[in-house]
Amino acid sequence: NSCMAERTTHQGGPWWRHWALPLGVGVLVALAVVLVVLWWKAPALYDSSDVDPSGQATATATTRTGILAVIAATIATLGATLALAETRRANLAAHEREREALAETQRANREADQRERYTKAIDQLGTTGKKKVDVRLGGIYALLRVAEDSDRDLPIVVDVLCAFVRGHGQGPEGDSY
Repeated sequence: NSCMAERTTHQGGPWWRHWALPLGVGVLVALAVVLVVLWWKAPALYDSSDVDPSGQATATATTRTGILAVIAATIATLGATLALAETRRANLAAHEREREALAETQRANREADQRERYTKAIDQLGTTGKKKVDVRLGGIYALLRVAEDSDRDLPIVVDVLCAFVRGHGQGPEGDSY
């Protein structure tokens, strides 16, 4: 995309974020220099032979009042900008905590689902009776799915199925294993 606002730096943030602080400091320094020069030169701005001294003092005071107003507005803007930056940082941190909590909840839900599927498969496998072969077969397939979905549970499922075969299997002549 060629839009400058959407370009990112190598750190992944917007391109302007890299320059915001140095640019802001530069603007503040330039403004401070201009205000100091105006403060210092204010009497000379109104120094003329056709201006009475009380008018010159009033004009100087008005100029300096304006300079103080600009300084106050700059400080207020700086404070608001810092508050906004801190709020943004706190919001990003809260969002990250919420994302981590959601991921943990999803992981816990997957584990609970896995345990429930395992328990149900074991119940199906333990069903007795000649007419319940299809239920036991469903339990075997359910255990297979549990083993495929969880590397951690694979050895347990293999042990359970081996025990099932040993306990319920029959040899070639009808002998139990």
